[in-house]
Amino acid sequence: MIFQHTHHLIGHGKTQTTRRIPRRESFYRVGRTYAVQPGRGKAAIGRIRIVNIGIVRNPLEVGIDYANAEGFETVAAWRETWRKLHGKHAGDPALVIEFEVAE
Repeated sequence: MIFQHTHHLIGHGKTQTTRRIPRRESFYRVGRTYAVQPGRGKAAIGRIRIVNIGIVRNPLEVGIDYANAEGFETVAAWRETWRKLHGKHAGDPALVIEFEVAE
């Protein structure tokens, strides 16, 4: 799983990631572990275990607890990053993947 902008926060407060809903069925599964990569094609720097998967109706309309779980100190910082990544689709429903660091 690629964490290009927040890989350094895993194990330091980041406990979830928000992803656009894929056009095909998501291959993420609760209980499975996934490699953490700082970029496409980059070597894994750790592993996470998915503990829950949900949906957020509009990622731009979340509170401080959500932003903190994403690894951001403020909602404004979360929104700015999400908008940069997803542009006109930033307000579309998205997957919320909660995880823990896997040993």
